Amino acid sequence: MKGFSQKTNKMRRLSGDKPLNTPQPRAILKLPCPRWLKGEAASLWRSLAPQLIAAGVLTAWDKAAFQALCVSYGLMMQAARDLLTAGVTVPDRSGSDKKHPAQTIFRSNSDTFRKYCELFGIAPLARQRLDITIPDKSNALEELLDDATTHFKP
Repeated sequence: MKGFSQKTNKMRRLSGDKPLNTPQPRAILKLPCPRWLKGEAASLWRSLAPQLIAAGVLTAWDKAAFQALCVSYGLMMQAARDLLTAGVTVPDRSGSDKKHPAQTIFRSNSDTFRKYCELFGIAPLARQRLDITIPDKSNALEELLDDATTHFKP
């Protein structure tokens, strides 16, 4: 039994295979941050969403998954702060030390965050697998200077 094809449509075209006929979501220009996201989760949304939209990765269909990515990041960072402040152990009822509960929270949310990063191509290998092209951020002044140096060589 043959498994699911791991090739992107671009790779299928290059190898001569017929592209998969999968419905594609409409491109969006902006996806506002939900009001209930707070702190570092909201900051991550505001910094990553515009870049992922520009790269064509984040669509309206992906809103719930992207929310989960941001929430897991916020929880992971809160747990990291708790661990750095209180230490990795806390005293239990008998007075001996036990593992800080934030360690479990940190570990589970960092795993979740990593998995969502792979879905959105935030990790280098995931970008390569998803065939993401990062938009060029050059501006008009840089293009003008490049043209000037090309045409007016001493």
